Amino acid sequence: MNSQINNANPRENEELPGSPMRQSDPEPDRITRPDTLPPPNSVPVQPSIPQTAPASAPIP
Repeated sequence: MNSQINNANPRENEELPGSPMRQSDPEPDRITRPDTLPPPNSVPVQPSIPQTAPASAPIP
């Protein structure tokens, strides 16, 4: 009985911190990098085009 309890305790403890720790490291690191790069690049491109058109019209 003691052998079964000891085997079930370390098994669940190792699987709990091992599963979320491995997925939380490479998953958020890879998703946060490409996810934050495309959105900011597309946002400044759109407002930059219309801002240059109206600014060039009133200048000349």
